[in-house]
Amino acid sequence: MGSLPLVLAGPVLRRVDARHVCVWIALSRPGDVTVTVFRGRETSTGDGTSAGATVGTQQRHTRKCGASLHVAVVDVEVVGLPPLTRHCYDVVVSAGGQSKGLKALGLLADGSGVPKALALGYANGMLPSFVTPASRIEDVRLAHASCRKSNGPGPDALAWLDDRIQAGLTDLGKAPQQLFLTGDQIYADDVGGVLLPMLAELGKDLVGTEQLPVGGANLDATYERFPALRRQDTVRTLGRLSTTDGHNHLLTYGEFAAMYCAAFSPSAWRALKAPGDLFQPPPSDAALTHVTMTCAACCARFASGSSCSEASRVSASPGRVTTASSFRREPPSGPHGGPGCTGSPRSCRPAAGRPAPRSASRRTGAGACR
Repeated sequence: MGSLPLVLAGPVLRRVDARHVCVWIALSRPGDVTVTVFRGRETSTGDGTSAGATVGTQQRHTRKCGASLHVAVVDVEVVGLPPLTRHCYDVVVSAGGQSKGLKALGLLADGSGVPKALALGYANGMLPSFVTPASRIEDVRLAHASCRKSNGPGPDALAWLDDRIQAGLTDLGKAPQQLFLTGDQIYADDVGGVLLPMLAELGKDLVGTEQLPVGGANLDATYERFPALRRQDTVRTLGRLSTTDGHNHLLTYGEFAAMYCAAFSPSAWRALKAPGDLFQPPPSDAALTHVTMTCAACCARFASGSSCSEASRVSASPGRVTTASSFRREPPSGPHGGPGCTGSPRSCRPAAGRPAPRSASRRTGAGACR
């Protein structure tokens, strides 16, 4: 079990209008979350304080969503905020006998981890801010995308949006006022194989060991039973799902929770496995879950770089792997695994196209919005 930071993801600004400011946050421990909204763009002067006038404050206790996953959505009722004006907020987390605002939590300064977290307020000590929606349709500035794809090719679209937000700090006419993600917010089927071990481990730490009904038995949903690149038949044949991109499909509630944390925050990221370590010999009951594997020795031989004659006799039905050559021991395509890759999504830049800017991981872990 790995160590979990107190703040797993967030704060994420949700609904904002003239009378409401909603903030979402995910924690690894239960606690109280207090959000205070101030007029203007201000620096933090302490936990929940700034030099700006307070226009609203609200506290909510987290709701338990897993053994180490506690979420709160704080809806702050504010005195009518004028349209097209900038305001800021602080979030104080009270957990484990301590209360810390965003500054004390280290979220208002650039970090040093991988992926690197950047100051939420775009300057050291500055509180995160937002712009209220414009009253005239010609002044409305919206950003729209579909789903957050952590293994998407090309530069990170949210990093580009981050630059737009930063430019809007001095020019309200350029500042996006709302972001609409009208897909499912994350990709649950088309997941990068190199991410799956991290997501499975993180999901287990967040939620605990889960079980899935397979072959008339309830099996522990571990990565060893459901490894990367071996899930297509599980989701198509056993789960009856329609996806054609399910080789790394998220299966458990914990994996879904982990993906949300990883897609929108660098806090919970862990070291990625090398491509050659993605496959391990299957457990004794692998026949129930590895429906394309005809011999237990195949994975072991593949892990050592050898081929297995049995693998070439696997059924060639749709969605099934047919030969050992399908499991090439080489870095995956896309942003990860290229020259100079250190496992960090920000260090793996495409050869062509706009490189990810400095702000690529301010609110995000990796990927692109499509």
